[in-house]
Amino acid sequence: EQLVFGNNAPALKWPEPRILVPIATIDAIPGDILIVATADQDIRSTAETLAQMTELPRVAVHLSGSLSSDELSSLREKNVAVGSMHPLVSI
Repeated sequence: EQLVFGNNAPALKWPEPRILVPIATIDAIPGDILIVATADQDIRSTAETLAQMTELPRVAVHLSGSLSSDELSSLREKNVAVGSMHPLVSI
């Protein structure tokens, strides 16, 4: 199941009091930056699901060190700036 984490669920109009919600239960992700932190094989399908939202962030990045930002091409097609950002240390 694809989940989204938000640090201000009421402002995002997400079900309260949860801040980790299934993507299928929301239709918008307002904000500036979205970080896609999924398994590498799920990045593209997650981006495709997110691209169907009515409101998207200005920037989206994924954390894979082995895949390019092309995995987020469905978001790029919706005028979201995309990139990849590989952390130096796993957490």
